[in-house]
Amino acid sequence: DLLHLSRRLWSATYPSVSLSSLEQHRFNYHRTKDLPSAEIPEQWHTFARDCAASRMDDVLAHHAQDMVSLASVFNEHLALVAGQDSLDQPEELRGLARLYASRKDLERSTRLLERAAEIEQKNCPARHLFELALLHKKCREWQKATTLWQQIMLLHKGPYRTAAIIELAKYHEHRERNIARALTIVSDWIDEWELQNELREIMGTTSINSPEDTDHLEMRKRLNRLKRKSSR
Repeated sequence: DLLHLSRRLWSATYPSVSLSSLEQHRFNYHRTKDLPSAEIPEQWHTFARDCAASRMDDVLAHHAQDMVSLASVFNEHLALVAGQDSLDQPEELRGLARLYASRKDLERSTRLLERAAEIEQKNCPARHLFELALLHKKCREWQKATTLWQQIMLLHKGPYRTAAIIELAKYHEHRERNIARALTIVSDWIDEWELQNELREIMGTTSINSPEDTDHLEMRKRLNRLKRKSSR
């Protein structure tokens, strides 16, 4: 099914990966006088009832164009895979990376994500850096993973920063057996959160049951567990 492959390749590039959307955005082709897909069943039932062959003209023309477009999409898939070494569009590189990851080819997927991050450099979004870090983690490339988590922690804000801090804390606790370092990472996050929360209260911008509140509760649990572990 080319739809699933297209989703992995272009879901972040185009507003939709339906065949008609790919025709317009990928191939700059716009159908004219095309029978909408939703009307095809009605046309078929009319044909079956009245035996009017002319009722099928638009249906056959629609499906013929579908076949031509699907062949173009398939050819584009092959071209992207064959020419991946020369790709310079980060979203296409990440799309191919998702495709290889779905095939359990983590090494190739990682290399493609690295190239995308290199192209974007400081403009690379935190979610893409985090995605790359998780692939390094799966490949047990711990130095590369921790470097990216630290980069996210220092240069970014939001949920991926919190997720990166959690991964760093888990790394130091379980891989390095450095409970003190894990404690410091978690404590620093909590101190920062509480300071920001005080500022939000002063400014009257606090919200109830926000994702940050949930993160704070989870971090508190992690901190207490680490304290118990360090006192043994």
